[in-house]
Amino acid sequence: MGFYRFVRNAGCLIGVLILGSVCSASATDLGSDALDFDLLSLGAKVILGKGSQAGLGGNSADLGMVGGTSALLQKGSQSVNEVVTDPHGIVLQKGAEAFGCITSGAPIKVGANATCGNLKDNGGQRPELTTLSNAISEASLFADVANSQPASQTLDKIVVPKNGQQVITNTEQGLNVIATPSVTLKKDSVLQISGASGDDDIILVHGNLNWGADASISFNGVLTTHLMFVVSGHLVSLGKGSQLIGTILAPHATCEVGAGAQVIGEIICGKKIQLDNGSQVQYDPTEVTIP
Repeated sequence: MGFYRFVRNAGCLIGVLILGSVCSASATDLGSDALDFDLLSLGAKVILGKGSQAGLGGNSADLGMVGGTSALLQKGSQSVNEVVTDPHGIVLQKGAEAFGCITSGAPIKVGANATCGNLKDNGGQRPELTTLSNAISEASLFADVANSQPASQTLDKIVVPKNGQQVITNTEQGLNVIATPSVTLKKDSVLQISGASGDDDIILVHGNLNWGADASISFNGVLTTHLMFVVSGHLVSLGKGSQLIGTILAPHATCEVGAGAQVIGEIICGKKIQLDNGSQVQYDPTEVTIP
């Protein structure tokens, strides 16, 4: 039997019995609850490596949560907003910091000189647990809607050589859906996104996304919050010292952020999310919508 799901800005999806099909009569965005997260695993744990940081926005008042089935904050790591897990627990190693720690009943273990701030709650009643559940549904739905869109451009595999650059230029006003089998940036390479400031870009990656060491992205006209990578493969790998600006939505993938790498946007993955030592995911929620 199907079930009813209510989704913000999903038009005809509201109140419709979900039977595996997706329709969209009005603009669909990522969803208000999914947009609350900087790091969100749809079905696995989140690991913050030693000295890594998640959740801090460009405006100090903008903070993104960390959510998954469980969370491990290694020595000296920091989540500047709440860490929310269901059904498993949260572990903070020595000197780790979180603004708050919330579970659905599982233990919260806090090491020496670590802190959950003023919020440590495993009673299972906090509203953030509902936010987590809704966010998982919203992100999964958005991925389905994105993958159902006709491509504005269909590219061969994107492979940017070491020290090289490749430019992707929009061909449509408004939403551009750019499909490619995979994306690979070699060491010190640059991928540039070029278009108008009002454009939304969704890069549909049918396979994996591999961002090499010290690889980066640049923009010409397109606003950084108007780029999203929707990855259907099983791996998103961002190499040591690399930088990626934009939102990653990879509902089937393990996501790895290399040591010293920086992401400005959001990371939403189906499987484990791991930030290596000294990496940072800065919260900058996407503004991409699908008409």
